[in-house]
Amino acid sequence: MIYTYVGITILISTLFIIQKTYKNTLFKNLDKKEHPLKFFYPLSARCLDLFRKYIPEKHGTKIETMLKRLYVKENIEKEKYIYDVRKIAYALIIVAFIGVMGTVVCFTNQKMQTINQLNRREPGGGSDSIPIQVDYDGKTENINLEIEERQYSQDEVNEIFDRIGEEIKQKILGENESLDKVNKPLNLISEYQNVKIYWEIEDLDHVAYNGDISVDNVDNQGKLVNLYANLALNEDKRTVLIPILLVPREPDEKEILIEAIKKSIEKTNNIYEAKVNLPEKINEKNIQFKKIKENKDLALLILALVGLAALLGGYDKTLEKKITKRSEEMMIDFTEIVSKLCLLYAAGLSVLKAWERIVEEYEKKGTTRFAYQEMRLVLEKIKSGESERVAYSEFGKRCGLHSYIKLANILEQNIALGSKGLKASLQTEVEEAFEDRKRLARKKGEEASTKLLVPMVLMLIVVIVIIAVPALMSFSF
Repeated sequence: MIYTYVGITILISTLFIIQKTYKNTLFKNLDKKEHPLKFFYPLSARCLDLFRKYIPEKHGTKIETMLKRLYVKENIEKEKYIYDVRKIAYALIIVAFIGVMGTVVCFTNQKMQTINQLNRREPGGGSDSIPIQVDYDGKTENINLEIEERQYSQDEVNEIFDRIGEEIKQKILGENESLDKVNKPLNLISEYQNVKIYWEIEDLDHVAYNGDISVDNVDNQGKLVNLYANLALNEDKRTVLIPILLVPREPDEKEILIEAIKKSIEKTNNIYEAKVNLPEKINEKNIQFKKIKENKDLALLILALVGLAALLGGYDKTLEKKITKRSEEMMIDFTEIVSKLCLLYAAGLSVLKAWERIVEEYEKKGTTRFAYQEMRLVLEKIKSGESERVAYSEFGKRCGLHSYIKLANILEQNIALGSKGLKASLQTEVEEAFEDRKRLARKKGEEASTKLLVPMVLMLIVVIVIIAVPALMSFSF
């Protein structure tokens, strides 16, 4: 896995260096705030150009329509290209992040620290299965070393609970068939149905307190070992004798090594101490223990891939949010536009001259508003030879809002049928625009009040806590 992550990191870094000047003039003047990954665009552009021929072209798509509205242009090839390049740049950054973080995690996991002690769990914490890498006799093994919890001293041992009778004999079997045929680890439970159990074992060379067994020197006839389960509830104490018959089995090398390590630990350590010293030699051969760290590189890869899919899936949603803000802005500006148009027309200017006057006033302000940008595009088309009627019709379609479409229809009818009734129609539009403006203002106010509910609720909770806590504390006294 580490080679995959290193390969990804090296590949993207190399391509980034090689392609850093590709189409650089196209991206040089882009705004850094709007394009924070501008430095990655040359590599993204190269990837897009290499694989674009394998992607079927789809004209008139939803994305292209939204880009035309946002940039107020008919030809948005450059904007569409930069939009796709930016999307690829985000994807490449995530892939590069996967490579770098995966490499770091893999190297961290591989760098194991040599240890000579392990920590026991405190009483009640249960035994601890610790993954350990063992270097022994020129070989490396990964084993799970069972370390018992720190036991209470005799003075600390609590009274054992309730007699559990014959059931305990079934509970300690583990994977063994019966107590008359034991060749697998026992399940020497320390508690059962609120009864505390303290084990006494007749032969610790063959049965350990954690249930591990050793049958290395057991013949075919088997070896009888007596286990004593000391039980008590309050002052009631009882000892249950549980004889077991150990039978031989063929252990593998790993089991022999684990057993030797456990024997060494039991002989050289005190069960009442919190630290467990690990042996430096087994059978006169050096041995080293290395703690295995949790492998997080695969989880990191999965998480990063999910993030990449979410980014690419939700990337186009940013355009929809911008279109929504554009629509709200245009609805706010519509009242002002139609009012000026009606006023200038009533003062004796033609529709086109009134249109020009409104655009001129807008350009003097030096601001950027979508509705006025669309109006300026209409003038540019008319000056380039397009008919007024067609220009107004396309204006309504590009705006994509009911109010603007209706205004465009009125202006089209004025050209086709004459100016009769135009003033009355524009006046009606002014009145409706003011009503729409009021409705929009009310809607915004309701949304703002809804958003304020969250901090108000939080403040209410804080006030309740401030009042209630002292009152409850006074009751406790």
